[in-house]
Amino acid sequence: MSGVTGLSNKTKARRELLIDYPRKFGDETRSAAPLAQQLKYFDYLEQNGNIVNQPLFASYCAGAIRMSAQLPNGPPMFSIHPDDLTSEPTRRLLALHLAGMHASSPPGHVFALDLSGLQVPGVTVWSVREGDDVVGIGALKELGDGGAEVKSMRTHPDHLRRGVAALLLDHIVREAKARGLTRLSLETGSGPAFEPTLALYRKRGFVNGEAFADYQASAFNQFLHLALRA
Repeated sequence: MSGVTGLSNKTKARRELLIDYPRKFGDETRSAAPLAQQLKYFDYLEQNGNIVNQPLFASYCAGAIRMSAQLPNGPPMFSIHPDDLTSEPTRRLLALHLAGMHASSPPGHVFALDLSGLQVPGVTVWSVREGDDVVGIGALKELGDGGAEVKSMRTHPDHLRRGVAALLLDHIVREAKARGLTRLSLETGSGPAFEPTLALYRKRGFVNGEAFADYQASAFNQFLHLALRA
């Protein structure tokens, strides 16, 4: 690219995607954010498992306008809050999560917690918010043996591929460490519907292992564990 000096080949390639390529689609897809800020946004997308290619990236560029230099700690427009499950937006997202689990799992293989299951002692629920919108939920269930289970992770379908799940999972891992827990575990299913979630957990260091708590292994479900270090 003419006029660009002092940049690595990797940065030049990213600049082509971030600036030159969107110009082909018109000004409405071009980000006004500084190049350095856009490159951090690109890094954030890559690190959190997003598949970035030219046909898709024009739409991603507009998101860089909202990003700040605080990346990769998470998009600053998102905030995480303990959730008491009384708000309608949270309850609607939980209902969507349960429906999705049933739609993607064989009968008798859904272990997602319903509203009452998330309101018992030992379970903490968080919601990710963008302004007044609930864009994601997740929970931590302590097991009483130094371990805990990640539960009810769900991103609102209108906010997929924005790093919501990664942001919340990182928060849950930090919270587990702060509580002095030594292991995080989760149960999930198999098949295409579960692959994005599995990719995120494995990127964070979770590995497949044995059944835990009261779960029974089957041909459908699988168990992942993360050893926590202070």
